[in-house]
Amino acid sequence: PRGAALRTYAATGADDYSRTPWFPALDADLGTPLGEASKEDGVWRRDFEGGVAAVVLGEGRGGTVRLPAGLRAPGPTGDPDGRALGSEMPLAAGSGMIALRA
Repeated sequence: PRGAALRTYAATGADDYSRTPWFPALDADLGTPLGEASKEDGVWRRDFEGGVAAVVLGEGRGGTVRLPAGLRAPGPTGDPDGRALGSEMPLAAGSGMIALRA
């Protein structure tokens, strides 16, 4: 499937030029997109077979992403074995999150 087993890693000057920061969410397998990205309450969101990705771009105000029931945060290996997530997740400006289907 499109997007399967692909990983994207990024580093910016704010992080450190000599290394790529690693977070468990970077190894999460979201699978195939279920549609285009959409923006609501200042949050860009895209739904995937395996979960949801959301981000608030820029330095303005943050926003809140609404989540379907049963999503979990990525655990230490990127699998959906992290904490259970509620129906809403506040995001600060310049931040993002990944939620996985269990």
